[in-house]
Amino acid sequence: MRFGHLTVRKKIIFLLLIFSALSFALLYPKITTFIYNVLSFNVNVGEVYIVTGYLNVKDKISLGEKLSIEAYCINWGSVTFTGFTEITIFRRNTVVFYKASNTYSLPPGKSKRFRTEYTPGSTGPYLIELKCNYLNNFTRTVKTVVVGIPEAKEETNIPPPPISFSLLAVEYPQVINVTEDMEYTITIKVRNEGNQKLNNLKLVFMPSNIYARVVYPLIIPYLEPKEEGIFVAELKIPKIRPGSYIVEFSVISDETSAYGAITVVVSELSFKDKAESLLDYYESVLQMLETEIEKLKEKKNLTKASILLENTWKEWRIARRFYELGLYDECIRRLDDFVRKNIDDIVAEIERAQEIKPPKRIITFPAYIPTTTFFIVVLAILFVILLLFLNRRRRYTYRSGLIRFKRW
Repeated sequence: MRFGHLTVRKKIIFLLLIFSALSFALLYPKITTFIYNVLSFNVNVGEVYIVTGYLNVKDKISLGEKLSIEAYCINWGSVTFTGFTEITIFRRNTVVFYKASNTYSLPPGKSKRFRTEYTPGSTGPYLIELKCNYLNNFTRTVKTVVVGIPEAKEETNIPPPPISFSLLAVEYPQVINVTEDMEYTITIKVRNEGNQKLNNLKLVFMPSNIYARVVYPLIIPYLEPKEEGIFVAELKIPKIRPGSYIVEFSVISDETSAYGAITVVVSELSFKDKAESLLDYYESVLQMLETEIEKLKEKKNLTKASILLENTWKEWRIARRFYELGLYDECIRRLDDFVRKNIDDIVAEIERAQEIKPPKRIITFPAYIPTTTFFIVVLAILFVILLLFLNRRRRYTYRSGLIRFKRW
């Protein structure tokens, strides 16, 4: 079939079909890739059981001394499960002791205690493993205990070989003076005193008459040797009689743990004493948060937290001015209504601040699709117009030549 013998309409249709096929061939890979990127997604739905284990044992004992082991399995989830506890002690990768509990049912928010004893037969490090078994799964917690030679035996001059050990130190207020029906923010500093990296550090409070909760962070991913971290928690003092109450807690990592106990003295303080105590304490908390923001500002975007901290310092200075003027009730109200609530907001901002990372690839509607299509269509129209013009010119030339031939 010769192209020149087709009518103008058929030529236009033929050319449009060619350019449509060309446009589809050019844009097909980009369009399919775009649709795949936009429509591809994953949905993860499932029931989560949160179970943690805690080992309460000494870090060091002497040879011949009994090692008391106290283990807790804690159900942080929302479903009651049936499980059992296992204690295994290893010496140079060899099992030297094993004991398991009876099967028990553990409701949400409760813990199960399991106690046992073991007398080591030689010096050196021992690895204690706790397994909290639930359903077809388990949570593993380990801790290293070093067994040494009693101090009375000093006749030997042979130094013990260097060993790897995990040791966690905690720093916290030993005694807190408060009044009933108030909320109190505390800070607990942790430090890795061992020579091994500690992973997944968590702060866990034991049940008490005083409600305690962790504000920030819920978990510290890791601490290198000699590195420090900080937990911020809140104590809520109910309407109880004056007296001394104990709030026990543990800082637990995958390798070891540390125990602490805070004595909370609930008393009927005068407005002046209460205002002075709160001023001193919130000043120390703000200083601690200032240090934390300075340490994390290279890793996270903490602009909002820094602005909140600056405003909180202003509110604290206003409260201190009320105290200096003898307006103790106004000082306490200012600290409770602004400073304490701002501290909670600062902690929340630190928790949800985005990490500073290189920009990720964002899927957007590609601008090149309409631009490319428009360019191809314009070229097609121009090409069709050019063909029509050349076709008419050819017919005009052919007819003019024929007329001149007939006249001749």
